[in-house]
Amino acid sequence: MRRPRRTRSRPILRFVVAVVGRPRLTLAITLALVAASLALAWGRLSLSTDENKLFSGDVPFFRDYLAFDRNFPEGEATYVLVAGRGTARTSARSRSSGGRPRPTRSRRSSPR
Repeated sequence: MRRPRRTRSRPILRFVVAVVGRPRLTLAITLALVAASLALAWGRLSLSTDENKLFSGDVPFFRDYLAFDRNFPEGEATYVLVAGRGTARTSARSRSSGGRPRPTRSRRSSPR
């Protein structure tokens, strides 16, 4: 008859028994590791929103794109126009008609 294997030969089982036997110590060690990981991530990692840094400049198609972007930088700009109520139509009318207001036309889907 064979003897059952002892727990000394199973390191994972010993580790699990140690973790289950000391839950507060396990939680404290875990929280310390999480805090250390957060501190390292906060200190060493940087956030960059520059999409041109995603590819290497040595790749031919991306090198061409970077050259195009240097020559024509307007494609990267964002324009936001904010106008008050009615100001956009008034200024467009005054520019197209030489300063005189144009008569407005009402649009109807069917005549009445």
